[in-house]
Amino acid sequence: RERILSKVKDGSQQIALKFDKKYEVPDIRDIVAHKIKFGRHYSHLLKYVSLQVYYLPPTVKEIPFLPMLEDLELDNCVNIRDFSSLSHVKRLDLSDATHLTDLTPLQNIPHLTLTNCPNIQNYSILSNKHQKSLSINRSAITDVSFLRNIQEVLLSSCDQLVDVSPLYGIKNLLLYGCSSIKDISCLGNHHKLTIADCRSIERGYECFRTVR
Repeated sequence: RERILSKVKDGSQQIALKFDKKYEVPDIRDIVAHKIKFGRHYSHLLKYVSLQVYYLPPTVKEIPFLPMLEDLELDNCVNIRDFSSLSHVKRLDLSDATHLTDLTPLQNIPHLTLTNCPNIQNYSILSNKHQKSLSINRSAITDVSFLRNIQEVLLSSCDQLVDVSPLYGIKNLLLYGCSSIKDISCLGNHHKLTIADCRSIERGYECFRTVR
């Protein structure tokens, strides 16, 4: 009943699983317990596990601790209440995590993407030496001063964000569809700066040679 959308090669040290919401998602424990059949193959003990689950059934309330897991993408996390079991992963992408309020369990994840997580109370805890890249999408965030020490930052559809001056000096900065930003003249000293679909910008384009 599972539909596996990606392929696994013999002897692979990496596995990527994608599940379509039209099909029943197997228990995540079963994935790592090597109970899912890939044609004539079975998964072996892997050093690196990457999971992409596009639909979590309402019955899934928590994510078990999976020691081999390093890369996880979870969509439709509306019923997940405890994220502490994910504190060890290297890359995490969460969407629609409406019960996520405290980022403390996730503060040491080097690469973190948060999409439509409306109840996060304090982002500033992510400002630490462990954070390499951070993507925040569809958020009501207004204060981005905590981002100044992060190497790569993507802000998308953050419609209440006005002041981007704290983002000065970030090595790789991407701003997409942030409709309230009006002045980008404060930005500079970026190795890479990408601005797209921020339609309210009135000042600062003249400071850059190529800004979309």
